[in-house]
Amino acid sequence: MAIRAALGATIAYAVATLLELQHPIYALVAAIIGTEYASKETTRLGTHQLVATAFGAISGTLVRTTFPPSAASAGLGILISVLACYVTMPDGVKVAKIAGYLTAIIILDEGQEPFAHGLFRFIEIALGIGVAWLLSLVPNGRERMTFRAASARTR
Repeated sequence: MAIRAALGATIAYAVATLLELQHPIYALVAAIIGTEYASKETTRLGTHQLVATAFGAISGTLVRTTFPPSAASAGLGILISVLACYVTMPDGVKVAKIAGYLTAIIILDEGQEPFAHGLFRFIEIALGIGVAWLLSLVPNGRERMTFRAASARTR
């Protein structure tokens, strides 16, 4: 996992920088957060992480356009996005943190127009999750050993 997380973070940051995205650091962080110990788990949760990212972007944007930035508005937005994950996805508990952290970023960062802020953060985070997902298609060392052992037993 350590190698996949480090490689994913490096690739996500490099690609985001190449694409001249505003904050490549969000792609880097998302690649780390999106990497699970078992490659199969990263692959399985990838779609749910993207949905959680969308919930976070939408919730953050809606709350930020309705209320001024504050701890209370951030709390409200986080509650909405995390509950949306819990209610709509079987693995919502595992991915809700992504929604919550993106919601808070959009609400509390006063530097940009909320819709643009939500869109750019969604793109950056989706890039990081996508890189983690692609790297999860390569099994880690322990998974390769388990596969070889299982293959040997079936012969």
